[in-house]
Amino acid sequence: MIPKYIIGLNYCIIEEFTIVYLLYSHMEEIIMYGAEWCADCRRAKLFFRDHNISYIYKNIDEDADAMEKVKKYNNNGNNSIPVVVFPDGSFLIEPSYKALEEKLSL
Repeated sequence: MIPKYIIGLNYCIIEEFTIVYLLYSHMEEIIMYGAEWCADCRRAKLFFRDHNISYIYKNIDEDADAMEKVKKYNNNGNNSIPVVVFPDGSFLIEPSYKALEEKLSL
């Protein structure tokens, strides 16, 4: 059996004298919460497509858990979308094209 040691979001596998280091993250991709009827969501989708950026799309009209996440991020009581959550845990609500470029250093 290979012992595993978990340290934060990283872990290593130790076998004899060889150490293989693997980066692990519970969220490796951008997640976008939105709806098909939302113009701002369509704009964000186009941004990701135009920049060849992969993301996970969660439709709040079809996924009650996604709607709850939107409520969590919108602590002002609104249900503004899209909500774009980044791997580092930061997020943008109704981001402009420019805000997405700045966040992703494009």
